[in-house]
Amino acid sequence: MFTKAGMVVLALTVSSACLYGGVINILSGTDPTGTTQWNNQRGFGVANMVLIPNPAWAKPVGGMQWVSYMDTGDGGTVLPDDGTFGAFGASPTASFFVSFNLPNPINSGSITVWADDTAAVSLVDNPGAPQLLYAANLGPSDVNCVLGPISCGQSEGGFVNLTGLSEGTHTLRIDTWQLGGAVFGVMYGGSINSDTVIKSDPVPDPVPEPGTATYTLLFVAGTALFYLGRAKSA
Repeated sequence: MFTKAGMVVLALTVSSACLYGGVINILSGTDPTGTTQWNNQRGFGVANMVLIPNPAWAKPVGGMQWVSYMDTGDGGTVLPDDGTFGAFGASPTASFFVSFNLPNPINSGSITVWADDTAAVSLVDNPGAPQLLYAANLGPSDVNCVLGPISCGQSEGGFVNLTGLSEGTHTLRIDTWQLGGAVFGVMYGGSINSDTVIKSDPVPDPVPEPGTATYTLLFVAGTALFYLGRAKSA
C-alpha cells in the first residue's frame, strides 16, 4: 500500500490446520472397541441379552439390536408394569449403561434411542450428579408403546446430542420403563467423531536469488524516491 510520502510493505505468513482422529461407534447388542455395556439387573460385566424384536418395534439397522437384561422380547417373559402411561413409577424397570472412551478433545456426534415403553437418557460421569440429556415421555399410549419419542416405533427414536463431550471416558444411563404389560426392551445406536487439531508448519517466504534480490531492492528504492519527489513538489 503506497502513500504520498512513501510505501508500506505487508508480509503474510500462511499456516494450515486440519482435524485428525477416529470414530467411536455406540451400538446396543455389541461391544465395539472403546465401549462397554451392562445393566443394573445383572450387573457390570454381564452382557445384555439380544432379543427377538416384536413386529411393532423399530427395525434394527446399522448393527444395533434390541436388548434387555433377560428374554423380554417377542415370545419371551412378560414383565409387570412399573407405573402406567402418563404416570410411570419413579424407579425404572431396568437401567442400561454404555461406557466409551473419547481419545481426542474435539468430539461431535449423537445416538438415537428406542424403547418399549419409554426411556430417559442421562450422562452419569459423576454418579452423584447425573446430567439429563433426554427426558422420558409422559404421553399416552399409542397402542404399542408411548406416543412419540422415546418410544418403540420406527419414527419414535429419541435423538441424543453428544457433541461437545470432553476427551476421556464417559458413561450413559438409559432408564427404561415397562408400562403396557407386554414385551420390553431398548435399542440405541450412533457414533462420535473424536478429533484433534494438527497444525502444519508455517509456509516460509521464498528466498530470492541474489540477482533477483538486487533488482527488487533497486525497484523499491526507485519507487520510494519517485513518490518522495512527488510529495515534495505537491
